[in-house]
Amino acid sequence: MAKVVAACATIHSPGLTGWIDEEEEPKRKSIFGGLDELKRRLHAAKPDVIIGIANDHMLTSPPYNMPDFAIGVAEQHSGPAPGVDDWLRLQPFTVPGSRPLARFLINEAMPLGVNFVCHEKVDFDDNFSVPLTYLTPEMNVPFIPVLVNCFVPPQPTPERCYEAGRVLKAIVEEKWPGSERVAVVAKTSGRIGDQALVNQFVQLLHLRDGRVVEVWNYNWDQRGLAEAFAAVAAIA
Repeated sequence: MAKVVAACATIHSPGLTGWIDEEEEPKRKSIFGGLDELKRRLHAAKPDVIIGIANDHMLTSPPYNMPDFAIGVAEQHSGPAPGVDDWLRLQPFTVPGSRPLARFLINEAMPLGVNFVCHEKVDFDDNFSVPLTYLTPEMNVPFIPVLVNCFVPPQPTPERCYEAGRVLKAIVEEKWPGSERVAVVAKTSGRIGDQALVNQFVQLLHLRDGRVVEVWNYNWDQRGLAEAFAAVAAIA
């Protein structure tokens, strides 16, 4: 059976590629140090597939028809999408997909109570383009984009994201017939200002404690749901 071998979360701020040179040197050093460490850990896990989870900036789905969750099933993905490439200051790239596993996730999730909408094409803006550029610059690891509605009300609740994460992991490790090593990488614009709450969040994740949902409910920027979703997918 396949196995989730790594999980991490990072920001996808467009400034990381678009105007990072304008940032103060100590902050740049801190940012790049963190990204380098995530890259090292991800490389050490030797994933065969990466499931990337981020918000949809209403580029793939319009605001009047925004699903809670969606999965891109293309055999190859490309980015950045036209109109954001100059803004991100990134050259066009392609990354292989994993169509069989992506389709399997969609099909198997429905009987388990989670509906992932199928997208033949996902438009990559900063949500996926920025993290991929830093974490897997060779663009050689098959990638499955998962989109979460973090902008258009009503957004999925933390409890719903928690359940979706459990379902994703269960499908990968209990139903998928392959033997791939799967990494989960969340790309989020969520933020939390209280370090004590950050510490509590991390501790509950390590304990696999369902009360982590309470931390999200009362203290987490709604746009950070994708990060929580990915973390639970890996440890639930």
